[in-house]
Amino acid sequence: MGGMGMGVCIDAENGSMTSISTPLPGTILPSNQSLIFSKEMTFDEWEEIGKRFGNGLESLAWYIGDWLVFGEGSFKKRVSTEAYEAAIKATGLAHKTLRNNAVVCRKFPPGKRVPGLSFGHHCELAAIPDDEREAWVSAIVPTSGRSAVPVARLRDSIRLVTGDPRIVSDDEVESQRTPSGIDNYGYHMVKLLAILRKIMPSASDDERRVLREDLRDLERVLRSV
Repeated sequence: MGGMGMGVCIDAENGSMTSISTPLPGTILPSNQSLIFSKEMTFDEWEEIGKRFGNGLESLAWYIGDWLVFGEGSFKKRVSTEAYEAAIKATGLAHKTLRNNAVVCRKFPPGKRVPGLSFGHHCELAAIPDDEREAWVSAIVPTSGRSAVPVARLRDSIRLVTGDPRIVSDDEVESQRTPSGIDNYGYHMVKLLAILRKIMPSASDDERRVLREDLRDLERVLRSV
């Protein structure tokens, strides 16, 4: 069993993942398809185990993205088809999810990842044009007196703010909702088109593929109406 940093360890023999810094209690028996509790525990103990799983899943998103980025750089002749087919089979994740993980890891290589921000935060930040991303990171980076904003609120802020990056208030979010609870799509469409026109000229082939997949999802929604 080899350490992989960030408090997570993956067993090369069976792919099982555990936390290095806080291993599961000896009274819990894990297997590939079950987690057996051999004694009762307090709510706090039960909750702490869930946090460990969350930390493991967070690390795994980065691991998968870095794994794909390495594969793209090392096996260029096979990545477009065979390598991603193998990745889908190996992980059980959708092609879109794998592509998204790789895009985030390319936008934020290991030395550029922000401590205190989750993979979800980085995912939202990765969609911002390169020349605006640093300002958004500065606006949300956790400090001693400020914790990370929720991912959903970061997403709302990126969607609504047109000037200097900042986190929007509850009132600002609510003001964008119609009586039926649906945002005015016209405002967001204009902003989306402006962003796409700015980033598409320098977008990689992989980023263009991810965008096409997202647009196909939008097309399916429109056809279902």
